[in-house]
Formats: sequence, structure tokens, C-alpha cells
Amino acid sequence: MRTATLEAQSRDDVIAQLRRQRLNVVKIDEATPKKPKRGHIKMRDIVILTRQFSTMITSTLGAGRGNVVIPAFAVGRTQEILHVLADLARRGRIQRGVRVYVDSPMATKATQVTLRHRELIDPETRALIAGAGDGTLRVTFTESMEESRRLNDIDHGVVIISASGMCDAGRIRHHLRHNLPRRGSAIVFTGFQAAGTLGRRLVDGEREVRLFGESVKVRAQIDTIGGLSAHADQAGLLAWLRNFRTPPRRTFVVHGEVATAHAFADAVRDALHWTVEVPVLGQSFEITA
Repeated sequence: MRTATLEAQSRDDVIAQLRRQRLNVVKIDEATPKKPKRGHIKMRDIVILTRQFSTMITSTLGAGRGNVVIPAFAVGRTQEILHVLADLARRGRIQRGVRVYVDSPMATKATQVTLRHRELIDPETRALIAGAGDGTLRVTFTESMEESRRLNDIDHGVVIISASGMCDAGRIRHHLRHNLPRRGSAIVFTGFQAAGTLGRRLVDGEREVRLFGESVKVRAQIDTIGGLSAHADQAGLLAWLRNFRTPPRRTFVVHGEVATAHAFADAVRDALHWTVEVPVLGQSFEITA
């Protein structure tokens, strides 16, 4: 295994390219957020986020009876969680030297990319990276399947971050199979869980799920921590759409739960007076130049 430390990720701005194009069709595939009128993350939300994280880590690991398992998307979300944990350890909100395992090859590669472009990272995060060698947080990136399987032998005392974020695929399913039945463990969701996914069923309180063809009892504590959404909210999406110099002839909302997608389509119609449709499965449209 390779040990390192991590941080937050920056994104390229592509809006300028879109502004220069006269598009006739726009596809909107991020209508997910259930609180569409939420704006930028407020300081109060950050305080709540850090308090929830610190409470969960200290109570679970301090009791010495289980692990903290965090399903997370490999790009962006994993790096944000690592940033939060490193900051909490630096400020003494969680115990120093907490063992954190990142069990996702894609997350490992994404973190390496982030660290190669430190000039794009904010000064506070760069300072966290610079102090990474002081033992504040012990982060290990697993690579092989054998290394991943060895984590199943650890029954308490560690944080495991693994993909996929909604638990429908990836190594996280193995960690859930071993930790869901443990009363001392905690499964912490930090992002939206779509209807029909394993993550959503756990968040909704199912007490028994199927993994790898087996029935698994849910005895672990299931928690949801908000404040790390990777999606733009309704206000952010509308602001993005307003950058189009020429309105598209048609706009399709193709991602998100049905009620949320229709609510967002209505918002676009009301705010921009565009022609907006929410396709259903199997529906087809003829697009002309």
C-alpha cells in the first residue's frame, strides 16, 4: 500500500466556450438537488458539517467497536472528504493519527492529479498539504484487490472511503457487506442518493439488503451529512443558462427524480421562457438543424 495525504479539487471553466456557440439544443442532466433554491454553502452549513463529521468520527472510533465507512464518488467528493478530515484533525476536532483508507483506484488517480496542480488550490488547502507529514491524518491509498480485501479483516478503528457514492457498484459493496452487520460501525453518506439505489434504500431505513446474492442485516448506524453536494442547485443552473446569447430552440431535462426534473423545467420556463421538455424512458424526438 502507498501512504500519502490529499486535498480539494479544482475544475476547469467551460462556460466561456459555450457562450461562443449558438446552440439549438441544450441537455440539462444535473437537476438532482432536492432543495433547489439553496444558494452557496453558508458558514452555518460548514459549521454543521464539521460538527457532524467530528461527532461521527469520535463517537464511532472512540468506542472501539466499529469502522466509519463513507461511500464517495471518486472525483471531487473523495478529495473534499479528505480535506475535511485533515482540517478536523489539525484543529483537534478528531483524534490525531486517525487511519483513513481510500479504496478506489480512480479516487487515487484523481487525488494524484489534484496534487500535481497545487497552484490551482486555495492557500488554506495548500497549507494543509504542506503539513501532511506531521501525522495529523494517516491516509493510505489501496491499489490491488488483495489490499482491498485485507481491509475486510479490520473490524474497528478506521475510516474507509470507497466508491461508488450510491453503492450500486465498486469496492464499497464489499465494505458494506462486512460493516453493515456490525452495531458499532457507522455508514456515512455525504451526497444525494437516487431512488432505486442501494444507498437510497439504506438512507430510507431498510433493515436488510442483498449484497452478492446474500441477505445482509443492517445493524450499523446510518447517517447522512449534507453540505458537500457536487451538483449545482436550481439557482446555479439558471445562472448558467442565462449565459447563452441565443436561447436554444428546445431544452431537455434528462437527469434527476421525476418531481425534481419537472420542477426545474417549470423554473426554466418561468425564468427564461424557453421550450423545455422532460423526456420519459423510450420517448424519442426528432432534432432538426
